[in-house]
Amino acid sequence: MSDVNMEQMPDLGRFVDWVWNLKAERDQLQRNLDFTEQWYAVRFERLADLGKSAGCWDAMAAIIANGTADQYEPPTYAQQLVLANHRADVAERERDQFRAQVEEQLPRLIDENHKLRAELDAIRGQEPVGHQFQTRDGEWRGFTDHRHYVATVDDGTWPIRAIYALPTQQPDSVSVSELLDALQNIYSEVEGNIEPTVRDLVNQCGRNTPTDPNEIYEYCARIKAVIVEATRQAEEGE
Repeated sequence: MSDVNMEQMPDLGRFVDWVWNLKAERDQLQRNLDFTEQWYAVRFERLADLGKSAGCWDAMAAIIANGTADQYEPPTYAQQLVLANHRADVAERERDQFRAQVEEQLPRLIDENHKLRAELDAIRGQEPVGHQFQTRDGEWRGFTDHRHYVATVDDGTWPIRAIYALPTQQPDSVSVSELLDALQNIYSEVEGNIEPTVRDLVNQCGRNTPTDPNEIYEYCARIKAVIVEATRQAEEGE
């Protein structure tokens, strides 16, 4: 015990006093709780007895629980305030969600707006490439010929609109890449499937068929030539 620093040891007496004080405080709080419960219980019980004897306990209980006697009674100011606050909270959440959606879509909408404006500027000053008229059921249809167009204009009862050609748009790199893949797939289909199938048919049928099956080779050659040229142009423009 000679090595123990007595100054660092806790004061056991003070600790015991602190524990007893906590116990006393707890006991007092418990007595207060018991008194409060008993106080309200006695009064609620007497109110319930009075309400039941007078035949109005249901309305009294509804007032105690909800603030109103029945669902048809006009709400109190406090109830209206609670409802208004709830609606305000819901409106704020919906507003925040809508704002987030707008902010997410805004760059795309601005880009589309710029593209539409560019197309409109390119169309201005052009002559229409054609006209359409609106039928009784609301569909837009083209004129059969110029006489049909003139007669409809002279009639004056059919809505008519002009059709303009959109300016030529350069495909982006992704579109070009997808186009090249599609063309390559078509080329492989012609060379790997159509031509071998026709070759087998020719060998099996010989020259006795009414139509020469070899003509399909010419069709395949045309398709492949178109694909080769389109691929070349796409690669040059990429």
